Amino acid sequence: MNGLPWRSRKKLKTWKPMKMNTQQHKIWDAAKAFPTGKFIALQPYLKKQEKFLIEYLTSQLKELESKQKENPTANRRKEKVKIRAEINDMETKKTIQRINETKSWFFEKINKIDELLARLTKRQRERTQILKIRNERGDIITDTTELQ
Repeated sequence: MNGLPWRSRKKLKTWKPMKMNTQQHKIWDAAKAFPTGKFIALQPYLKKQEKFLIEYLTSQLKELESKQKENPTANRRKEKVKIRAEINDMETKKTIQRINETKSWFFEKINKIDELLARLTKRQRERTQILKIRNERGDIITDTTELQ
């Protein structure tokens, strides 16, 4: 599931019919596994395709630059700008996707840490809570309503 976009993974994990017996669970798991496998298998293909497109555009750009050195024209300059803009756009999208994946991973980890910290602080509060107190006469009071 690591190759899936964050939202798709979340939908696959969270959406389930409410009441199911074990047979329905097996069917549901199989039905969920099929598209997950398809998504996972599709990711390397998409990455290869994107990499090929970037390599093709950079080779075109180099070719145009060499032609521009020999015989400069305005049309070649415009084409170079278009190709550079397309390459930059693709790289920007890839960077934004990596940032979003990192953010989601970070927040998932932080949420786990927050749960642990909440448990620890709750335990510490329970340990330090005053359950007994002595009044002016020296008697020990354990009733919580009297303590307040």
